[in-house]
Amino acid sequence: MSAPAFEVSSADAGWVRTVRDAYSRRLPNRYATDAWDRPFRDRLEAALRPGIRILDLGAGARPALQPSGRPPETHYAGLDIEAAELEKAPAGSYDETVVGSAEQGIGELEGRFDLVLSFLALEHVNSTAAVLDSARAYLAPGGTLLAQMAGAFSVSAVANRAVPTALARRLLSRTQDRDPDTVFPARYDRCWYSALDRILARGWAEHEVVPLFTGAAYFRFSRALTAAYIAYEEWTYRSRRRNLATYYLVDARVAGAGSSG
Repeated sequence: MSAPAFEVSSADAGWVRTVRDAYSRRLPNRYATDAWDRPFRDRLEAALRPGIRILDLGAGARPALQPSGRPPETHYAGLDIEAAELEKAPAGSYDETVVGSAEQGIGELEGRFDLVLSFLALEHVNSTAAVLDSARAYLAPGGTLLAQMAGAFSVSAVANRAVPTALARRLLSRTQDRDPDTVFPARYDRCWYSALDRILARGWAEHEVVPLFTGAAYFRFSRALTAAYIAYEEWTYRSRRRNLATYYLVDARVAGAGSSG
């Protein structure tokens, strides 16, 4: 089933107008810049350079950065707990693959990478703090972690935890055209703003956690549900309830060589 398309408003509007527009399949202005993977892609593009060394955490069959978008002489490694998922990736996806848990430090990866990526993978791990600690160890001095994850207290995450994985796969396949094989159990450990901010305050030279209030895609199969959801989302967005965001973008850096920070 193909999900209906939406327009995006050209300017911010009042709460009532925004909800009314959502019923007419017109989403708030922030969806022009914050929806889905747009913020992640923009920051990723800005971080790329020739010869960069990248580690992709948990991408498996779908690397976060396709070979066609990589600068010359990029070294692209993939780490996933499932060897079968890495093997599903198209030919040329990885220059190096490592089978192992993102939560357990792997000595051979330490200090080797300029950029560690994780796109919609951290919500599936048992310990987000452990993964972030490992990611920090894998970065060379001055290196960057760029990650995006689903928020633990978003409407979609609460609903996801309330239904069995098999049912979630069927629902997402019918309402969002999702391939059932891309839907995995999610735990959402520490996947909210204040928890992420606390974790990253320890050991990282600088960090930013960006809450993204853009979850309407989960409800686009119904005008009424979309409008009801946007009414709720507008409340969370306008009142800055950052722990209730649909997604979080994490941009963190380790200290550079010779730095005491």
